Amino acid sequence: MRRRPDWVRASVFVLVACVAARADGARDAAFASRPDPALVHRVRTWVARLGVDQPAEARATLKARLAGASRHAAAELGAGIPPLRDTLEAAQRAKDEAAQRLAVGAILDLLELLGASRSPDALAPLVRAASDATWTDTLRQRATVALGALGDPRAVEVLVRLRGEPAIEYTAAKALLALERFEAVPQWIALVDHPNQELATQAHQQLQRWSGEKLPREGAAWTRYFRDYPEGFKQLAGFGGR
Repeated sequence: MRRRPDWVRASVFVLVACVAARADGARDAAFASRPDPALVHRVRTWVARLGVDQPAEARATLKARLAGASRHAAAELGAGIPPLRDTLEAAQRAKDEAAQRLAVGAILDLLELLGASRSPDALAPLVRAASDATWTDTLRQRATVALGALGDPRAVEVLVRLRGEPAIEYTAAKALLALERFEAVPQWIALVDHPNQELATQAHQQLQRWSGEKLPREGAAWTRYFRDYPEGFKQLAGFGGR
């Protein structure tokens, strides 16, 4: 069996340990919900295909370095992105298309796993990935989707900014609609008048669902309602500082 170059093997060491730490961290209170075990398995599979068996010494070194990682599992997962990016860039320089596909697959699944973690520690690595103009649109879009899944109100400002980029605008709008927080309501209202009928309809449905009101699909009507009666969205997380 052909062995991957040393740069591939070395770059996956950190991610393997990060995924293992994530499995422990899923039990931590820092995670509001357990990500789909199938997704965790998928990341492990990508990593296993990228690198040959790890040397015992490297495995022991990483175990020591990541001691106590279950308390900061999402942060450790985020630390797995840079070495995978290095793997991808090295594969691109070497014109190794197979390694490129594997690295991209692992990064995409890792970004999704970070979003599913619902952990505050996942915000920073996702913001970096979504905002990095040197990454491909596909990678940035996956990071943007993950920001919506994360459920962190701090993501609203980032997603609004990303809507200003044509390649990311649609994905950022969808992520804002997925971010079911009180802080996102003004952005849902802004999307009611969006020329994309799918986005406008989904925004209108979100507003009706969470307010219980059947106002027309008009941004001005919802702006007045939200201004005069923000309590209409009291069921959303974030209302009243919750």
